[in-house]
Amino acid sequence: MDEMQNQEAPEMSAIENDHEEFELSHTDKLVGVFSEPTATFGKMAKFPQKTSDWIVPILVVIVIAILSQVVMMNNPAIKASIMEKQMERFEKQFKESVDKGQMT
Repeated sequence: MDEMQNQEAPEMSAIENDHEEFELSHTDKLVGVFSEPTATFGKMAKFPQKTSDWIVPILVVIVIAILSQVVMMNNPAIKASIMEKQMERFEKQFKESVDKGQMT
């Protein structure tokens, strides 16, 4: 029984617990970059780099871009507006090319 008491891990003092830093979660990093960039990057620099630190934000941006395109293209009014603007740009560029003599 005395052997078991000797094998217990020593408890950390209150001072050591205060100085122990934990790695930020992905949401903490994402919010921190906009709210406190200096402090966030300072904390991130204390830990080794991870692939998930850059791949998660990229995947989030890709998903948001895809969802916005799906929403815009499924709405007929928005789709017609976008197509109209594209046709106006195309006609303007075509007219400029004809005026410059690049096209007949």
